[in-house]
Amino acid sequence: QIRNDPGGRSLKTLKILLTEMMELFPDELFHLGCDETSVSAACPPAAVRAMEKALLEFVESKGKTPVAWEEVRRRTKANTPKTVIQAWSKYHAYQTTAVGLPTIVCNQDSFYLDYVMTERPPYQQWVDISDKVVEQNMHLVLGGEVAMWSDNWCFDAPCYWSIDKRPPVGQEMFARKNDHLFAKSIQGMIWPRAAIAAGAFWNYQPSLDPKSEEFNATVLRQTEWLVERGVATCPPGCVCDQVTHCGTKLHGLT
Repeated sequence: QIRNDPGGRSLKTLKILLTEMMELFPDELFHLGCDETSVSAACPPAAVRAMEKALLEFVESKGKTPVAWEEVRRRTKANTPKTVIQAWSKYHAYQTTAVGLPTIVCNQDSFYLDYVMTERPPYQQWVDISDKVVEQNMHLVLGGEVAMWSDNWCFDAPCYWSIDKRPPVGQEMFARKNDHLFAKSIQGMIWPRAAIAAGAFWNYQPSLDPKSEEFNATVLRQTEWLVERGVATCPPGCVCDQVTHCGTKLHGLT
């Protein structure tokens, strides 16, 4: 976490970096992150909020619409009226749209692929991201996104957050010699679950039963099509992580 130093050096440096990045990407939306911010002696709440708000307003001054994870609203309250909130943990679209904020849905219990791989069945991604959103706020639901935590790729423990302080599962992949294996692991896969989520984002149908044989057969067929085309994928019924595919360690790792 970057400290908002009294001299303003951090803020100045970040604005230079953001200016360069915004010039590289012509998109209207620009994601600032702002997630999992913490409070410490060096980073008191007021200083964290001031830095986030300054950066959000800076992005807007450049003609962009800022996007930030939900903590910018839930924790620091630094969001501007134009900030797009990306809901992932405690918030849902009906809560953020109720206060007039445009929202991207990415709730971890359905749309974090490395999380749902081992702990959620495929049908967990077939959900209505506009659930409980009132009609007059529907236009504020901009869509959904699937995501994946990258912590497990860290090369050592200090850059990795873990409750039990275990080392990162995929730290071996950090070495350049394993780049070819990295491309075959979950970060480089096209997931059947991502396709389910995309279908729900685009055309959710409450009458479609995600636990039905027809639904699961469709997911299986799509997986088979990907495999036939040589696309890396993790088939239904398999468990894949940063270093294994269907329970087998990728060849070449120790």
